[in-house]
Amino acid sequence: MKRALAMDKAERVRRWRALNENVQKEDVTAWRDAFVSELAGVEPRRTALAS
Repeated sequence: MKRALAMDKAERVRRWRALNENVQKEDVTAWRDAFVSELAGVEPRRTALAS
């Protein structure tokens, strides 16, 4: 926290822009699409029914 508070404005702006660019690319839609794609390649787990 101390480091963040001591950071100069140019560094704060640079970091904020990098974070914002990442958020624009990796939003919830991107996460969902990647998650569903991974699920598509997974075999369903078969469980034995209790008798």
